[in-house]
Amino acid sequence: MFLYITFSSALFPQEIEGVRVICSLFPEYDFARNIVGELGKVELLIPPEIEVHDFEPTPRDIKRLNASDVFIYTGNLMEVWAKQIASSVRNVKIINSSSRIEIENSDPHIWLDLSKAEIMVRNILEGLTEKTPENAEVYRNNAEKYILKLRELDAKLFELKKKYASKFVVFGGYFSFGYLMNRYEFNYISAYESENEPSVRNLARVVKFIQENGNKYFLCDKFGVTKISQSISEQTGAKILLIDSLHNVSKKEFEKGTSFVEIMQNNAKTLEKFFKN
Repeated sequence: MFLYITFSSALFPQEIEGVRVICSLFPEYDFARNIVGELGKVELLIPPEIEVHDFEPTPRDIKRLNASDVFIYTGNLMEVWAKQIASSVRNVKIINSSSRIEIENSDPHIWLDLSKAEIMVRNILEGLTEKTPENAEVYRNNAEKYILKLRELDAKLFELKKKYASKFVVFGGYFSFGYLMNRYEFNYISAYESENEPSVRNLARVVKFIQENGNKYFLCDKFGVTKISQSISEQTGAKILLIDSLHNVSKKEFEKGTSFVEIMQNNAKTLEKFFKN
């Protein structure tokens, strides 16, 4: 545990015990800070704007992890280095937030299915409670309030599906949205089957679909606009709409304190803009 100082309204210093939590990715960072609240400090390991798939922890990162109380990561598919890190740190509670979640098609972007995001929150709650049981009631209350927000957004996305049940979502960039599409049963077509380069056949299918259906837009992950995406736009005249897979956030977003729920709400607005075209 570490001690950090706060000041009361009377300006007298007061020592407060708090838990220090380090999270690998933004989704669990935001989940954890909502659960911990004022009872500790939550930090993000992978800096904003860094491509998470290419990240390798430095000796300084290892030192930070060893100085923490809790380390939270998504799973071994997303953070391939995490298993080795977990075995090297001492007296640090390791939380794999994807525990008890069925991984589909080796896709680690589980948080885009908000029912799975809820399980991630509960996994984090369980681990934090084990590490600091004296804070259990506050953690639980904070988690339940946060889960209500996830459920409200989950319902909103289902309503969006009902409203536009017959329409197809069109993707022209790296495809990280399988959980989002499957959870809410959206029809979709994608140039990319995953984060690999698209086949000529898939690319042709998307171009033909846009041309035949007169789509004004197609979707691209904000971290995955490629030359192929730009080529689709040039061939069809359709504009690129950015949607967020929440791999990471920009420095500007991080500094202003953007939240997971806020970004997912924006994703819902992006989908509605797409469907209205």
